[in-house]
Amino acid sequence: MVQQVPYLAAQSMLDAGAPYGRHNYWKSSFLRGLEDDAIANVDEHARQITSPYSLCLIEHVHGAPTRRPVDATAFAVRDEHFHFVAIASWDPVEVPVRHVHWARAFWNAMQAWSANRVYMNILGPDESDRVAEAYGPNYARLQQVKAKFDPLNVFRINQNIPPRSEADIARA
Repeated sequence: MVQQVPYLAAQSMLDAGAPYGRHNYWKSSFLRGLEDDAIANVDEHARQITSPYSLCLIEHVHGAPTRRPVDATAFAVRDEHFHFVAIASWDPVEVPVRHVHWARAFWNAMQAWSANRVYMNILGPDESDRVAEAYGPNYARLQQVKAKFDPLNVFRINQNIPPRSEADIARA
């Protein structure tokens, strides 16, 4: 199944598993590795799944992405790793609490193997405290760029990188 695919096909390959109208909550991290105890942990939490629509996604990131320097782009995760996502998914008529709890508990249980990094596009609205984690050592540089091109922080309705003030720069 490893092959080149058109961009649109790659971006839509999970659409059937997440149809319009279904509710979803996810938590993700990059993992340093998948040792036997990590795999056993995945197995344990998968057996506690609360909905037939929920899933765990683990993507092995290696090859070309790891051959770029950390500061070449905003994305700083350039070492070999695994992208882990616990995805709770349920019908809108259901109460979300148990599904969200499952995803959070699964994610928490996997933090022993965490690389303390996250993919920005997977952050949920309740994770603004993890934005710096997404960019790692590039975060301060991105704050400087934001200060130069958007000093009033107009573009902030997202996982925001606030502009770095002159006072912040002087203290650094």
